[in-house]
Amino acid sequence: FILIVKIVNNKDSGWEKFLSFILAFAGFIFFTFLLKAGVVLTLAGIAGLIISFGMAVDANVLIFERIKDELKEGKTLNNAIDAGFDRAWSAIRDSNFSSLITCAILFSFGSSIIRGFAFNLAAGILVSMFTAITITKILLQGFASTKMSENLKLLGVRENTKVLSFDFIGKSKIWFSVSGAAFIAAILAIFVFGLNLGIDFKGGSLLAFKFDEQITKEQVETAIKEAGAEASKNSQGTVVAVGAMDIPPSTADEKNLKNLDEEKLNLSSINVLTSGANQFIIKTNYLTPQNHDQLLKILKGKLPKFQETRFTTIGPTIGKTLLNKAIVAGIISILMIVIYLYIAFRKIPKEISPWRFGASAIVTLIHDVVIIIGIFAVLGKFMGVEMDALFATAMLTLFGYSVNDRIVIFDRLRETLTRSSLDNVKEIANKALNDTLARSINTSISIVLTMFAILIFGDASIFYFVLALTLGVVIAGYSSVFIAAPLIVYWSAKKLNKN
Repeated sequence: FILIVKIVNNKDSGWEKFLSFILAFAGFIFFTFLLKAGVVLTLAGIAGLIISFGMAVDANVLIFERIKDELKEGKTLNNAIDAGFDRAWSAIRDSNFSSLITCAILFSFGSSIIRGFAFNLAAGILVSMFTAITITKILLQGFASTKMSENLKLLGVRENTKVLSFDFIGKSKIWFSVSGAAFIAAILAIFVFGLNLGIDFKGGSLLAFKFDEQITKEQVETAIKEAGAEASKNSQGTVVAVGAMDIPPSTADEKNLKNLDEEKLNLSSINVLTSGANQFIIKTNYLTPQNHDQLLKILKGKLPKFQETRFTTIGPTIGKTLLNKAIVAGIISILMIVIYLYIAFRKIPKEISPWRFGASAIVTLIHDVVIIIGIFAVLGKFMGVEMDALFATAMLTLFGYSVNDRIVIFDRLRETLTRSSLDNVKEIANKALNDTLARSINTSISIVLTMFAILIFGDASIFYFVLALTLGVVIAGYSSVFIAAPLIVYWSAKKLNKN
């Protein structure tokens, strides 16, 4: 309700208010139906909740930077707070709504684990929007009534502070060269090493064991290999007669042979991962229920007492379906983000065109995703790291976060372009980048620290999921500043020169 009141009382145009209201109302409906259906809190869901903490910091950093700008212009603290919140609203709205679009698509196309992640991330975004525009403002207004507010240093405003004037655009050929080299290297890694797809996409089985006593990963691997060899030896001793003399085998006999072949325990592909103290995750070929029971029976005679805490098996057909759904979700996310950015930046001067903002965001997004996939292709080749449903979730989440990060810079560029001459777009872009640099660094560091904590203290089963997110935040932070804005400038400069 408070969010809707904020939308109604804002200085946005009628269409912007209408769009914001529709998205806020859609979020309310989304959570109403979701809470009725029930959501299970998974490890990935907890990661989504923690990521939302970092994004909550982003909204507050935006507000604080805007307030500091107003204070530097000589406004009183109360006036600076009001103006700062108003000027930060458009960036908070557009960046968070773009992330919510990705969450909705994740929830529509994802599995139960991915849905839990999407729900918690979306909930965190909505709550952070609420706290940023209400609780933060109340706390700042309360601070403004104290004597401490007279010391502007407590608000980060210092006299004789050197204004940043780094030439981002002038040195953009360096950034383009670095990104181009990284992009080409990632493409080569993908084609040379291939993608080590997990059981979610190619089919297979996952078992989780918890042992009562200390045991090593090597002991588990050895026992499973011995179990496979033992099962294979037993199956070779089985004789099945098909047909007699010159009589061709019947359909029933062929079916029996096929069923027998399917029931053989195949452990040609084994990957054992440590998931905690005396806890292991085993990934194998596709196991039927009979294969699973046979494996457990053999292992109980070879390993100390253990408890199976999880068993998941996915057939190749289902795996291919999940892969297709992930691709479709990615394409839909890109299209929705481009459309939203066009609507959000439609007031940009026609010489520059709002479509260029959407195109620039998508080009740099592809740059980010391809580089991360290339890194994981290398990890898959040399460390056996698999790309599973959680990795796809990380990439789709990057769609929302990457655009979120870009919108803040685009918003400052939009603001400057609408009130400045277009004679020197490079200077306008440089100013926008320098003005938002502190925010970009602070936000990226806050989220990376959050992710780093999960990497160290989190469960091993989501380590590479969190690693993909961490790499995504770092690379997206780089490309937002050094690639996205310069790309718009060069594209627009060519158009302006033609005119």
